[in-house]
Amino acid sequence: MDRRDALKRAALLTGFAISAPIASAVLSGCQPEVGATTAYQPQFFTADEFAMVQQMTDLMLPRTETPGALDVGVPEFMDRGIGVVAEEKNRSRFRSGLQQFAQGAETEYGKPFLELKSEEQLDYMNQVDAKAKAAKLEAQLTALGIS
Repeated sequence: MDRRDALKRAALLTGFAISAPIASAVLSGCQPEVGATTAYQPQFFTADEFAMVQQMTDLMLPRTETPGALDVGVPEFMDRGIGVVAEEKNRSRFRSGLQQFAQGAETEYGKPFLELKSEEQLDYMNQVDAKAKAAKLEAQLTALGIS
């Protein structure tokens, strides 16, 4: 998954279109506060969940010549957004999905997601993404009466 695809998916999930200038401003303008030394303490995620979200977002949007997901605080934004803005049913659904993701990695590879090599983590994420796309397509075809 590349940056463009990740931004597009984020836009679709939030219901907003993100133009290139806005995305560029967000990615380059969000920097940690100068002199900030304390580590972020998650409000919604457990410490293990937050570590997994950090790793996943870093794999999706790694640092290149532009800031990556960790540089601009994507995991922190997700923690605050889900913990504060989302309705309880959506928070529960997100947490359940994250737990299923973690269990699936352990079933597939025999160890927790965070203990996998980066290549294995990315491979697993791509497998989950492909299955989700296939399920969505199947649901759309079924809704249209096409099997």
